[in-house]
Amino acid sequence: MSNLEMKVDALMRYCTAQDTVTQTKAREDMQALLDSKNGPKTQDLDKIIRNHLTELGMPMKIRGFKYNVSAIALAVADPDITDAVISRLYPEVAKIHNTTPSKVERSMRHAIEVARSSCDLDVTYRHSGNSATPNKGKPTNSEFVARMAQVIRDCV
Repeated sequence: MSNLEMKVDALMRYCTAQDTVTQTKAREDMQALLDSKNGPKTQDLDKIIRNHLTELGMPMKIRGFKYNVSAIALAVADPDITDAVISRLYPEVAKIHNTTPSKVERSMRHAIEVARSSCDLDVTYRHSGNSATPNKGKPTNSEFVARMAQVIRDCV
């Protein structure tokens, strides 16, 4: 099993855990894998991602929010995953949440659109960099995930 597959497995166990003991063990496994590759050294990676997304105005209640959290966590662990969103990122997030890659793509896009339309442009620009300038329009899913992963890596 590759390092990425082990990370995805730990993230899946964390997201689908029915009790706190299983969730805690999955989080520890995921953190150990992240630390082994000199990744972010934080127990609360998902909390940091969630805080950034809510600051951007992305509602936690929509499905795309949790898909974006998972996608960003995967991109923090493996930055190259954003180069293959269709063949790697969407299928991995779909596997974690027991859905289809096309539903993941659409829900993520919708969540990004909602966040962009409800948030102050200064905050959006700070988080999305050049991909959020008025001339370029909204960022693509891969641009958004890659940029957010970089922001998360920079702050931990």
